[in-house]
Amino acid sequence: PLWGVENSAIVTFGIALILAGICFKISLVPFHVWALEVYQGASLFVVSHLILVSKAALIFFLLRNIALFFDSTSIISENLFAFMAIASMWIGFSL
Repeated sequence: PLWGVENSAIVTFGIALILAGICFKISLVPFHVWALEVYQGASLFVVSHLILVSKAALIFFLLRNIALFFDSTSIISENLFAFMAIASMWIGFSL
């Protein structure tokens, strides 16, 4: 159970929306396309600060709370994050 609540469809949908928001902010694969347009026109200092602080905070949040989203024995979570990481590096490198 997640936070003492049985895993229902609404809880699963809510977790999927939270992960989609985090992946959008971290600019992982399907959301990496918009990352370049967001920071266009800003100064280098502002862009580097926004990228570093926001991505570091969200990666820390994701790593810290991954046990709340998935079971510790869940192979789905490992495969999901491995796929997103590999696809982000591969597609990002080819652009």
